[in-house]
Amino acid sequence: MESTEPAKIESALQAFTDVFQELPLTEKLLLVVLNSTILVIQEDLEPVSRMAECSGWEGNCCFEKLGSGKMERGRFGGMKRQCICQLVNALALSGCGGINLESQLENIIGVLIQQLSAKVNPSDPHSVENCSLALTAFYILAKLYQDQMVSLILSAMESTEPAKIESALQAFTDVFQELPLTEKLLLVVLNSTILVIQEDLEPVLKVLMHFIEILEQHNYLALPQGNTIISYIIKIMESDPSNEEDIQIMCSRILQMVSLPKLITLVCEPNNTLAFVPLCKAATQMALKARSLGQVPYLSSFHFNPTQFISPQRLLTHLVAVCALCEMLSRSLCLEAIQELYPRLLLAVLCHLYWVIEQNASQKMVVYRKDGGAGKTFDPTSCALEVVKLVFTAAYDGVVVYADEHKCWDLLSCPKFYYIGIMELTSNSWLPLPHPSGIVKNCEPVMLHRILNLAKNLLNSVDNRQKILARTVYAQLLWHRSVAQTPGQDFVRNLVKWTKEPNLIMKEIGLRGISNLALHPRQSQSLKSLVPFLCDFVKSEARVTVQAVKALRNIIYHGQGEEVKVVFCSISKHLRPLINDERDQVRITAISALGHMLHRVNQFKPGYAIQKHLYSVLVPLLLSFQDNNTEVVKACGAALTEWTNVIGWSSFTQMFQHTTLSDHIQVLEETCKYLVSTCKRQLVGELLFQTFSFLKSSQSFLRTAAVHFIGLIAEKINLHYIHEDDVQLLRNALESMKNDPVESN
Repeated sequence: MESTEPAKIESALQAFTDVFQELPLTEKLLLVVLNSTILVIQEDLEPVSRMAECSGWEGNCCFEKLGSGKMERGRFGGMKRQCICQLVNALALSGCGGINLESQLENIIGVLIQQLSAKVNPSDPHSVENCSLALTAFYILAKLYQDQMVSLILSAMESTEPAKIESALQAFTDVFQELPLTEKLLLVVLNSTILVIQEDLEPVLKVLMHFIEILEQHNYLALPQGNTIISYIIKIMESDPSNEEDIQIMCSRILQMVSLPKLITLVCEPNNTLAFVPLCKAATQMALKARSLGQVPYLSSFHFNPTQFISPQRLLTHLVAVCALCEMLSRSLCLEAIQELYPRLLLAVLCHLYWVIEQNASQKMVVYRKDGGAGKTFDPTSCALEVVKLVFTAAYDGVVVYADEHKCWDLLSCPKFYYIGIMELTSNSWLPLPHPSGIVKNCEPVMLHRILNLAKNLLNSVDNRQKILARTVYAQLLWHRSVAQTPGQDFVRNLVKWTKEPNLIMKEIGLRGISNLALHPRQSQSLKSLVPFLCDFVKSEARVTVQAVKALRNIIYHGQGEEVKVVFCSISKHLRPLINDERDQVRITAISALGHMLHRVNQFKPGYAIQKHLYSVLVPLLLSFQDNNTEVVKACGAALTEWTNVIGWSSFTQMFQHTTLSDHIQVLEETCKYLVSTCKRQLVGELLFQTFSFLKSSQSFLRTAAVHFIGLIAEKINLHYIHEDDVQLLRNALESMKNDPVESN
């Protein structure tokens, strides 16, 4: 082999290749063979390259040539992988490496990583063999030079080249499982993995997921640094649902290796809303698996060991899917745990529902499947609603009954009206006065305070959904007196601040909160100073106007003392135009509010000044009484009943109280007759003059009602007692209606 003749060297190599494998591997033999092989390599004779490959004993000097690129030319360039692998196989048999080999590890790793970077073609045996031989070399070298190999592979993982990172991950995945798990190894592996994650390079994603899966099999993700890796998994699941199916499957497998308490903690994190469905699916699989193994439900375990799991208030807020939740709530012990977790649980499922409906998704998904069954399907909104209903049913089923009766679920299913649905769960805003219902009626005061404290933390959340939900709940809880009287809380400041925001929803929520505060006499007194401020909102968008009117109504209705009458007079001037507003809900709310205010004012024995002031609303009420909307007629009847009580028209009280659509014309006739026969001419003239403005109304029923009113008054009054100018004014007004498009005019 040490000859200078290529033919002779080639023959010696051929002979030694057959003989070598039968010889005992002594240290002396290893040294002699390595030295001879090195001499052959140093000659670098092309004709013997094939035989050098077969011998497999090029030794440490071959690695120097590999690192310098001298082995890249000719036929010898294709044999370097076998050269390395046969050498490391021999070294593995000897159980030790050499100093020279150790000094060339960096070059060797570079070559092997470059080999792994080549795309593997499954149909090409040589391509598959290349990859396999390279991985084998990594495995053997790691056993001989553990610390050095770990350091070199991890350094390659920190490269900026995706191909190099992918190869390093692939190599380390095979090597890692054979290494002893020391604290130092745990730390460096996790830190390097986090660096790869931070690069967020899509080409390495699949290999990275496989590597993370291996880490989790060794419980690496239970360490504090593992939270960063888990967050990355969640980010992948929520960033693009169209990711390759095998990546989604790997993510799901990784999550299912996380402990159930920790997984449910992740489900409950508001920041993980976008990954709610896959997290729920993973938790569902774990819960069902635990059930099949006869393990007690997670919540029961938590109840018995409240300090075993991290942060109880963070658990189970966003929920798992319906089947997993059913399992968790199936035991009586769980109900106590639900009570403990209820505030976060409630806000989380409601926030998740908000996110779901904003996605406007139409597809259906299987949320529960028994073995051999067809499966239960819901569209995402229905599924999220089922979770909300289940949460309420678990502790306060009265909320579900109320929500069913008042169609709250319909509101909660619509992004535009979601916040109104939250309001309705607490009190019915369509009723004349707010009544206890839903959450406020069914939850104990201590629970309401816990919900309030949690909502306060989210009032200024950067997540708009969380902010709207938290502020709505916060405002609605003020319906309850114990909440409204919580010491040290500046509710008014927060509510007024929201009304000044440009967002109409925030204005409405703030006004609703003020309205709820005004339900309590002590608060109502302090809110009187806000009346001028609130009156500025009565010309706003419909729902904002409605809430402003309700707030004003409650300030008067629950107010104390003679001052109520003065405040009422300042408010009624702003209400008068709303009695005939084109928007039905504004009209109904204003008329209803006026009736309730009159009822309260009458309790303080109003004098002549207030009675005279009230005639300014008579014509608007009488004309709106002619509306075809039954709710408007009903509200007008109630308001006019209270009006007669204050004015002293006792003979008309019963008539207004029981009027329906079928007899409202007769009511108008009786009222006009009474006005002409008992009131001063000046008052009748003022009422007629008020009516003229309605002849130009855009609402045809008001124009018709105004003509009827004028006609009935003129029919019963002696025009000889009216000034000539006023008679002409009356004629001109009626003449102007000849060209009205409505025939009845």
